[in-house]
Amino acid sequence: MKAKTTKTWAVAAIAVIGVFVFLFSKSVAIESAYPFQRVKKWFSRSVVSRMVGAWEGASAKAENVQLKRSLSALAIENSEYEKIYAENHRLRQVLEYSENRKQEWIPAEVLSYGGGAVDAFKSIRVSKGSFAGVREGAAVEVPEGLVGRVVSVTPHTSEIALITDPSVKVSCRIETEKPITGVLVGGSEDMLILRFLKPNVEILPMTKVYTSGLGGVFPPGIMVGAFNSSIEATEHGINGLEWRALVVPAVNFMTLKDVFIRK
Repeated sequence: MKAKTTKTWAVAAIAVIGVFVFLFSKSVAIESAYPFQRVKKWFSRSVVSRMVGAWEGASAKAENVQLKRSLSALAIENSEYEKIYAENHRLRQVLEYSENRKQEWIPAEVLSYGGGAVDAFKSIRVSKGSFAGVREGAAVEVPEGLVGRVVSVTPHTSEIALITDPSVKVSCRIETEKPITGVLVGGSEDMLILRFLKPNVEILPMTKVYTSGLGGVFPPGIMVGAFNSSIEATEHGINGLEWRALVVPAVNFMTLKDVFIRK
């Protein structure tokens, strides 16, 4: 009986020792793995995550560059569409105007600015000449208004002095209740000078100015521009004061592409 009890206690002791050995060895294994796990975690956080971040950042940057290029391409394409639309609109206006005036006017393309005896932006050269029936002194206009007059002609081209040139005198009338007349005597691409006006006359800003037809060079009723300021007195030679005003031209002379010459 005593031997059996001793054997039981021995087995129990061995079991307890086995449990302790197992737990200790497991703890040792865990502790042994801890440094490697810390290194793995550090590598994952510090190296892998940075590499992934760098890769994703580079991909995002590349995608951003591609998107910017696509947007730029779309902007350029849209700009081209706008240019085509504007050109189409201009050509429609020219065609409509040409059809309405085909019995009276000769359409011509603008070849260049300047040249001849007048300064740049005071004249233009166009693609129609004597072979097309153009004559010197003929009036020139566009749908917006008066451009100038023909000053010289070759078989295939014509030189046109713009109304910004002081050598081109245009008799004008102002759209008011009572007739008011004056003479346009040149200016710049964005401002014309109207002289010989009646003194002390009230004219509202943006009142329209047309050709009067006096003198026979320009037919009546062609738009010239609109008043920009009130009439002012200026010194003028021995005759004393002269009354004049500034007029905003109806035509943008710097963007002319086609004109119409009176037959």
